Amino acid sequence: MARSIFIEGTDGSGKSTQLGLLKEYLENKGEKALALREPGGSNYYESLRDLYLHSPHEHPAVSDALISAAGRAANIELAKRALEDNIWVISDRAYPSSFVYQAVQGVPLIDIKDINRHALQGFDYDVKILLDVSVDVAMDRVEQAGGKKDRWESKGKEFFIAIREKYLALAKTENYTVIDGSLSVEAIHQQIIECLSI
Repeated sequence: MARSIFIEGTDGSGKSTQLGLLKEYLENKGEKALALREPGGSNYYESLRDLYLHSPHEHPAVSDALISAAGRAANIELAKRALEDNIWVISDRAYPSSFVYQAVQGVPLIDIKDINRHALQGFDYDVKILLDVSVDVAMDRVEQAGGKKDRWESKGKEFFIAIREKYLALAKTENYTVIDGSLSVEAIHQQIIECLSI
């Protein structure tokens, strides 16, 4: 039976790499897999991605939470339909990103959860993974990746520290599987596979 999984972590933690490997692994086993990302995934959320990541306009932090939830609702609809058709759902980020990033921005967690309650409509992921790396490693990886940084990646070390601390606290209270993101790509992949029990 198909299941749903998200892989979370700071920028530079290796989420996207692992999502690609997981999709390839599932397909090699004869499974179908829907790969999503946040921001993005559904056509609707992809249309909001640039606004969320690169908007030059000032706006309150709650606006980010609302944009994320709007796009997330479209992703959840895709995820539900995929699971009904026995298609795995694998996501590079999910609702925990809002619980972390918007909380660091100062939005009360109770408000973030209430906003996302409408987006999720009772849906939750079966497997929840956090890739954890030190702030220095994460920032080095972002630099090495090159390309145009989004407004989150452009923030300083203190922001990265706050994000990592929020993720670790959330993982502890919500019982996520935390994997050392500084391990080799293959070692991390194997640990993710073990979480799936297939």
